[in-house]
Amino acid sequence: MKAFNRINPHGIAYMLQEDENNSTHICMKHEDKFITVNIPITDVILAWQIWMAGAMIQDAFYFFSPDEREFIMTGITTEEWDAMFKNMKES
Repeated sequence: MKAFNRINPHGIAYMLQEDENNSTHICMKHEDKFITVNIPITDVILAWQIWMAGAMIQDAFYFFSPDEREFIMTGITTEEWDAMFKNMKES
């Protein structure tokens, strides 16, 4: 199993791990939050390097959904966003 540590521009630390199915688990360090993407870890690592070099996140991680990109930018999951704005949707 391959594993790499990465830090985003906001100082949020992540651990990237690849499983036997070539899916990559992106876990926030020191938190119990993660996402799993069906992308090989080598592609994720390359995109992370491109992003850190100054590319826009949607260009570097073109293969991620907006929710997946949001998670690596802010550490906020889709479920957390939905909970935060639940009252606004009901209005």
